Amino acid sequence: MLVGVAHAGEIADRPLRRPDWLPGLLAGRGRSRDHRPYRPRAIRDAERDGANTNNEKDEVVGTREKIQVDRVIGRPIAIALNALARLAGWALRRDHSVESESVRVIAVAKFVGMGSIIQAAPLLRALRARYPHARLIFVTGISNRPLLERLRDVDEAIYVDDQGPVALLRTSLSTLIWLARQRVDLYFDLEVYSAYACLLALLSLARNRYGYYRTSTRFKLGIYTHLVYFNTARPIRHLYLQLGLAAETSTEASDELPRLELGKGDREGFRARWKELLGTAPDDPYLVVNPNASDLMIERRWPTKRFVETIEQLVARGYRIALTGQEHEAEFVAGLVADLAADVSDRVVDTAGRLGFGEFLALLDGARCVITNDTGPMHMAIALDRPTVCLFGPGDPGHYGVVKPRVEILYRSVFCSPCLYHTDDPPCAGDNVCMKKIRCDEVLDAVDRVLTEEDAGAREARPATSMRTLLRSGTGVPLGMIVRESIPGAATLPCPGCGESGSRTLFRRDALHFVACVRCGLQRIDPPPSDETLAGIYGRTYYDAWGLQADEQIVSEMKRATFQRLLDALDLAPGARILDCGAATGFFMQAAAEQGFIPFGVELSPFGCEQIAEHFGSERVFCGQLEQARFQSMKGEPFAALFMLDFIEHLRSPEATLRAAHQLLHPGGLLLLTTPDTESLTRRLMGRHWTHYKTEHLIYFSRSNLQRLLERAGFELLEVRPATKRLTLRYAHHQFSTYPHWLFSPVLRLLHAILPANLLDRLIPVVIGEMQVTARRRPSDPTDRSADSLC
Repeated sequence: MLVGVAHAGEIADRPLRRPDWLPGLLAGRGRSRDHRPYRPRAIRDAERDGANTNNEKDEVVGTREKIQVDRVIGRPIAIALNALARLAGWALRRDHSVESESVRVIAVAKFVGMGSIIQAAPLLRALRARYPHARLIFVTGISNRPLLERLRDVDEAIYVDDQGPVALLRTSLSTLIWLARQRVDLYFDLEVYSAYACLLALLSLARNRYGYYRTSTRFKLGIYTHLVYFNTARPIRHLYLQLGLAAETSTEASDELPRLELGKGDREGFRARWKELLGTAPDDPYLVVNPNASDLMIERRWPTKRFVETIEQLVARGYRIALTGQEHEAEFVAGLVADLAADVSDRVVDTAGRLGFGEFLALLDGARCVITNDTGPMHMAIALDRPTVCLFGPGDPGHYGVVKPRVEILYRSVFCSPCLYHTDDPPCAGDNVCMKKIRCDEVLDAVDRVLTEEDAGAREARPATSMRTLLRSGTGVPLGMIVRESIPGAATLPCPGCGESGSRTLFRRDALHFVACVRCGLQRIDPPPSDETLAGIYGRTYYDAWGLQADEQIVSEMKRATFQRLLDALDLAPGARILDCGAATGFFMQAAAEQGFIPFGVELSPFGCEQIAEHFGSERVFCGQLEQARFQSMKGEPFAALFMLDFIEHLRSPEATLRAAHQLLHPGGLLLLTTPDTESLTRRLMGRHWTHYKTEHLIYFSRSNLQRLLERAGFELLEVRPATKRLTLRYAHHQFSTYPHWLFSPVLRLLHAILPANLLDRLIPVVIGEMQVTARRRPSDPTDRSADSLC
């Protein structure tokens, strides 16, 4: 059902009689009395009575059957909840920022695959470093419990037991209720294809949900808040670290695997079991051979005849051999032992199904060398820093292998390699040519090399790679991939809202790269257009829709009606001096003068400044940026109000501009701005076709990140509401002809063709995806003379 494999050697402290079925019962442990684990009564009673908790009547269900159940049942449910998740996200508008102080509970979920959990250790370490005060919970299967108890960076583990569909339904509800009570801030789903894991992530009600997607898992796109493309050509531990980047972990996080720690009594237990099997202590040098692979793809097994020949050669060199396996693999391992020569089998001990997990780790830890297929014990041996010879075929060593001293990877790629990640049924139909091409002498030579290496030895040790190295070597940025050093040849700028350099790609349009900050969610174009590009946009033609075309009177009425409403919103006294930032050609200033105010304007476009100077005189307009604005006629007097209408989204540095606006206002002076709202309904409906996604719009705010920006600039937020404009159908048709949309453009084209002119030119109040924000300058220190110096 779930993506991942119950590898050989993935055994609990008590032997398991059969593979798990589906994630079910909830269990756990805690480090303090405040976080006592929930233990199902069935498990408590069985452990008290010394009984095996597996139901003897349960039918053994293989990994393939689990996958089919997940696809047939889980995916339709996930697809149905996808739309509800999108609707709930729009309605709730939860804050998805990840400031350290706001993250208190982190959950990481990986249900099966001990090897994958070991490879996730660098992610756990990176999360611990980034959020040192957060509680880190790991959600996994009950068979992984002995491993989780040995991971240092986990505060608490929640175990789901796999005993059948009834237990799954009952205890999944218990799991979700428990998770909901924890109020998880960050939930990392390390499964890739599993619909069950996807549903658990969604219904946990976590504030931020991080996961992976591929073409075959598009049902996940609306369920997670952050998705990263799962690239099977990358090391799995790097993919896990990449997911952490979405939550602001360090780009310098090391991918080095921590050493597994043996528990108290593990070695003593192993020595006692070895003596029970052989009648002597494990004092002689021995090698461990793991000939198994899970039923996800048994083609990962090296041929039995090759194992037999290699074991006989190693015994002839004086080594004792320990064969490993789970209890359900004992018959296969026993068949291999039966094929050995009689004089060899006395030097071989079969431990399959006879060791607890801690004893199995002690077996690996004491081995001179471990020879293993691409499966769980391989990762454990590497994490124990044992010399290891890894045999790869259907899998990709670049994906699950580890390059480090005293680890040899043997891989003979054929035309269909690696098939494990791309097809349910291997193209060879069981004739695993890729494994058969690995010769016995190659394995023996590899054993010799790892046994004689000292530290780096015959080949140079490769240092642990950091995420910065990984990103520099990356190619391409798919949807949701985290970008810390994004476009080749272009310097990525920090977020204008919070200073964070990390971002995730939203989409690309022509040469523009639209991204969102991983910390505050602020959207922007990165890298922004050049000054030359913007100068070419802000010419005379840019203002055509502002009244310089044939329908000047209609557009003037449209703008005047909108500006009248905005001026009334502040309830200013007649004769108040106001400043229009981004004054364009002076339409708003004209409306303000008609209501008895004294308007001034700041405009970057020389053409716009000329138009304003013709109406009000050159002393009323400053041609340039607000930060350098000077008005001699003001004689040092600050303004009563500033207006930034469709202005702040054009700025490269909005915080600097807001600070300048703060200095130009009276203490208690008002600021009114309108800007596109990334949380608006129109943006959610139109997606990347939103009419506000333009070359000249450099930054796109949500309510939360705009509020934080205003507060840092010294303003107190008073009100945020949807911005309403008075528009005509003729104007809307003009806009959607300039910025086409698959639905609105043809509808407006039809209305423009059939409606009479009086209806096309009628003013209609419309909410078009912008917000109207009112803020007030906080009272400043009496000695602050910054306003005098700027006016």
